[in-house]
Amino acid sequence: VLKDGAAAQYGTDAIAGVINVILKSEKDSGVLNIDYGTYGSSDINPQREDKGENRHVAVNNGVSVGDEGYLNLSLEWTDKDHTNNSGQHPNIQAANINSPGWVNRIAGEPAYELFTLGFNAGTKLGDDLELYAFGTAGQREAVAQQNFRRYNSAPAIYPKGYVPSIGIDETDYALTTGIEGKFLGDGHWDLSTTYGADEADVLVKNSANLNLLADTGSTPRDFYNGTFNNSQWTTNLDVSKPVALDFLPAPLNVAGGTEYRHETYKLEAGDAASRYKAGSQAFPGYQFTDARDVERDIVAVYTELGTRFTPEWQVSLATRAEHYSDAGDTAIGKLATRYDFNPRFALRATASTGFRAPTLAEQNFSATNVSPTVSNIQLAVNSPAATLLGAPRLKPEESENISLGLVFEPLDEVFASIDVFQIDIDERIINTGNLNGPAVRDAIASNGIYFQGNSANLAFFTNGVDTQTKGVDLVLDWTSDLEAYGKIRWNLTGTRIKTEVTHIKNASPQLGGGLLITPVIISGLEDSTPEHKFAISANYYLGDVNFLLRLTRYGESSQLSSDAGTGLA
Repeated sequence: VLKDGAAAQYGTDAIAGVINVILKSEKDSGVLNIDYGTYGSSDINPQREDKGENRHVAVNNGVSVGDEGYLNLSLEWTDKDHTNNSGQHPNIQAANINSPGWVNRIAGEPAYELFTLGFNAGTKLGDDLELYAFGTAGQREAVAQQNFRRYNSAPAIYPKGYVPSIGIDETDYALTTGIEGKFLGDGHWDLSTTYGADEADVLVKNSANLNLLADTGSTPRDFYNGTFNNSQWTTNLDVSKPVALDFLPAPLNVAGGTEYRHETYKLEAGDAASRYKAGSQAFPGYQFTDARDVERDIVAVYTELGTRFTPEWQVSLATRAEHYSDAGDTAIGKLATRYDFNPRFALRATASTGFRAPTLAEQNFSATNVSPTVSNIQLAVNSPAATLLGAPRLKPEESENISLGLVFEPLDEVFASIDVFQIDIDERIINTGNLNGPAVRDAIASNGIYFQGNSANLAFFTNGVDTQTKGVDLVLDWTSDLEAYGKIRWNLTGTRIKTEVTHIKNASPQLGGGLLITPVIISGLEDSTPEHKFAISANYYLGDVNFLLRLTRYGESSQLSSDAGTGLA
C-alpha cells in the first residue's frame, strides 16, 4: 500500500494512494478457502432472520505451460443474505391487519450471489522479453428490499400489502495483455492494453404500477427498469532506467510513461410498464429523457525522478499531465522523501497535488425515485432542466495531500508504521440536498417528468463543497513461530480519520441563493464514516492448511435526517 498521494504517478484518482495488487503466479500448486461470517441480531429489530450470513468458497490453482510459462486460475463463489435493522412500523400496527408491525425491512444491507473467475498467465519469449495476460469475469445478482406498501395500496393483487425489491443482474469483465522487456542492460519497458466493461440490468420485483393498474385494470408485478453499460479501454507504455551521474552517490532512476484511455457510459430506458406515469413502485423505470450514450478520451504523460543523496536519504519527484476531451487539462506533482536513521527506524514524508475529473456518470445520470408520498428526482447536471435552475457544469476536483510517517522495528521481527496525513479537496463533487419550490417544479415539468405524491424533491451533482480530511494510520505485524506446531502471523491495524467541510458553495439565484448544500448532505460527509477502526487478525499456518481469525471494531457513525413535521433536522 502506497499511503502517500500517488496521483502524479498512477493517475488522477489516486489522491490518497494506491494498492499494489500482486497477482498469483505459482505453478503446480493451489489453495482452497472456505469461510463463513454473520452479524449478531439487530438491537432494533428483534427478528432473528436477516443477519447477513455470508458464505464464501474460493479455489486457486496454478499449472506450468511449456518450459517457461504459467497459468494461474481462481474461482470464487459468494452468497450473502440481507441484514435487517428496521424498527417497528407504527402505520402497520394501526392498520389492524394480520401483520406484526415488523414487515419493513429497508434499513439493511442487500443480499447478493456472486460468481467470479480470474486468471494470470505469462511466458518468456527470450532472455529479455516476457508476454503476460490477466483478467477477471464476474456475474452478480443482488436484491435490496424497499419500504412496505400497506394493504390499501393495491388490494386487488396484494390484499395484505407487499414489499417491493430493487435488484440488479450484473456482468463485469476485464482483460489485460502486455509485453515487457529490458533495454541497455538495466532499463525496463512495459507496453500493455486493458479493456474492461460492466453491464447491469436494473429489475424491480414484487411491485406494481399503480397508475397502470388504475387506468387499465392490470399491472405486471415484475419490471425491467433499464440497463447501465460502462467501459474503459486503456493503453500504457512505461519506461524506467537507472542512470549513473558523477555528482550523485547513487544512480538517478528515471521513469516515464504515457497513457491513452477511452471511456463510455450508456443508460438504456426501462420497459413501457416500468415507465408509465409514476412507474413501478419503489423505483420507476428509466425514462427516455434519462437515457444517455456518451464517451470521452483521455491522454496522459508522466515522469518520475528518484535517487539517494546519501546512503540514508532518498528523494523522488514526479509530475503528470492529463488531457480530458470533456474536462480540460491538468498538471499535478509529488515530492517524497525518506531518511533511514538506522536499519530499524526511518522517517518518510510526502507532499502532492491531485486532480479528479467528473465521471461520465456524474455528468449524465438522471432518475426518478417514487415513494407513496413523495418523488425524489435526480437531474443530469448537463440537462436542459438543470440549466433552467442555474446548475453549473461540473469542474474537476483538485486536492493537496501532506503525509508524515515513521517506519520502525520496536522489537526484533516486529514491524510497525505510523502515518499522519491531511488531504484538502477543493470543488468536491457531491449530490445536492433535496431541493424544492416553484422553480424546481417548473424544471421538473420542462424535463417531461411525471411524479406522484404531495411533493417532489430534486437533486443534481455539483462542485458543492471544499473538505479537509485528517487522519492517522497504525500498522503492526509480527510472527509467532510455534516450531512443530506451525506459526501464527499477527496483524494489527488502526485508523482514526475525520473529515470536515470547510466551505459550502451558494445556490444559483433561480434556487434562491444561500447555501446550496443542506446539513443532511454535510452530515453524510462528516459523520457517516466511523472516526476510528481497529482490526486484529491471526493467520495460523500448519503445513498445507491455514486458518484466519479476524476481529474488527468500528467506531460510531451517524446520519442527520430531515424531520418532515418540523422542517428541522
